[in-house]
Amino acid sequence: MAEFPRCAMCRVGVKPGQRVMFRSDGRVAHVDCPEVTCPVCTRQIFPGDPIRRNGEEMLHGNCWLKRQRAMAGGSAASPWTIVFEQRWQRRGSLDPAPVSELRAAAREVCVEARALRRFARLVCWSSRALREESAVV
Repeated sequence: MAEFPRCAMCRVGVKPGQRVMFRSDGRVAHVDCPEVTCPVCTRQIFPGDPIRRNGEEMLHGNCWLKRQRAMAGGSAASPWTIVFEQRWQRRGSLDPAPVSELRAAAREVCVEARALRRFARLVCWSSRALREESAVV
């Protein structure tokens, strides 16, 4: 049995008997698109929103990512989260344990920044080499 196409606007499969229009680009669209609700956040998915599919189920892109991370066991808080969002530096005067954790987080931030600078240098170097190579040819 042939599969019916998906609507170009709401990305829901077209069913027999529904009113559709054919767009100038050759795709099919509903005349009146049905409402699509994300099962994770229970908000409506609007045309143009980034989506992911879980079988026939549509989810917002961010909701899909949150669900995947939760199923994978999540991840530890990044050092940026510890420093800026949790504001551990304010609690440092009350308890010495956050001070050591803040210092460790600051070290991790420095290491990440150093690695990012190295990567940026490598990208600049390789793009410069490619430009010089293409100019010679």
